Amino acid sequence: MADTGDHADIAAITEASDLLAWLLSHLDLQEPRIPLDDEARNTIADFCLAVRTGAAPEHMHLFVWDGFNNVAWHALNDDEAPRHGLPLVQFVHLCAVGLAGLLPLGIEGVAEPEPIPFGRLFDMIFHVEPKLREWLRVRRAGKDGYVITTTAKGRERLGQRVRVAVNAMNCLPPDEVFDLAVPYTEAERRSN
Repeated sequence: MADTGDHADIAAITEASDLLAWLLSHLDLQEPRIPLDDEARNTIADFCLAVRTGAAPEHMHLFVWDGFNNVAWHALNDDEAPRHGLPLVQFVHLCAVGLAGLLPLGIEGVAEPEPIPFGRLFDMIFHVEPKLREWLRVRRAGKDGYVITTTAKGRERLGQRVRVAVNAMNCLPPDEVFDLAVPYTEAERRSN
């Protein structure tokens, strides 16, 4: 994993939303960085804003990364062209595919997708960028909670300790964590 980001802002992280914003920025700074068309850039920006603020991502079913159509080919050699890290593009794509699985449910009258819980988003990010597990670990905290903390390697690399409470973490396998129709928490499973 190329480390292209400045990690000075890690000290400000105290909430799950702060850590999520930092992780999304980290994914965006990773190589390779590719130029995307306006529609893809706007979709990624809207998605990141929605999940950071705990809102339900809208219209994500419209963004399905196919590897070619969303690349701004005319800007490949333009160093000034806006670019996104491929890990962030992959993460947003996998979330879009998961939300697209819910689309038929919405058409049949079931409620629109709800916000993606922070725990599930962290789980998804760890699947897209597994090396982050060298810097961060998930631990049980109390009966119903979890915390994400820095490892010794993470403290050394980032220069700071991070400890963020998360309501639920489940560590589902990749084929289930990105399928948003699959219940994530035990409470969700019981209600279905």
